[in-house]
Amino acid sequence: HGQSVALAADGLAIAMAEIGSIAERRLDRLINPHVSDLPAFLVSQPGVNSGMMITQYVAASLCAQNRQLAQPAVLDNYVTSALQEDHLSLGTNAALKLLQVLENATQVLAIEYLLAAQAFEFHKAKHFGAGTQVAWRLLREHVAPYDQDRWLAPEIAKSAAILKDPHALQPLAAYLA
Repeated sequence: HGQSVALAADGLAIAMAEIGSIAERRLDRLINPHVSDLPAFLVSQPGVNSGMMITQYVAASLCAQNRQLAQPAVLDNYVTSALQEDHLSLGTNAALKLLQVLENATQVLAIEYLLAAQAFEFHKAKHFGAGTQVAWRLLREHVAPYDQDRWLAPEIAKSAAILKDPHALQPLAAYLA
């Protein structure tokens, strides 16, 4: 019976939806000048440029989808096969939903990585930890700082690719232990 797989997948989907939701709230803190001591939307000319505003919309949308996907599949069950199967685990459904939740949460974390690096641009004169410096440089090898409006989907994809690639993250390993 696939019940154990379904329960595990549903539990992980709920946890990952929550991780994405917490990251999205941190995004709000970064782009909001009332709480961040940073320029609005992390751009030097916020009235002229939208800055990182739209990325928060994207993250909020992904989090909303994750809340829907995190509804436990294991709670749905049906009688099938001429009453021979009286309780279905729907483990496959739970696993498929989990894959989408994981991808969405990764995208939210990739957006957070972009925004954190952009915030760093406004405070370069301050001293940050060595791991923060390495993470910033790693992203900047692939994504230029944001100074005026541009399509950000390619940057989000590059940020997500870094987060998904254990080899790309290797320079950070010493700081994560």
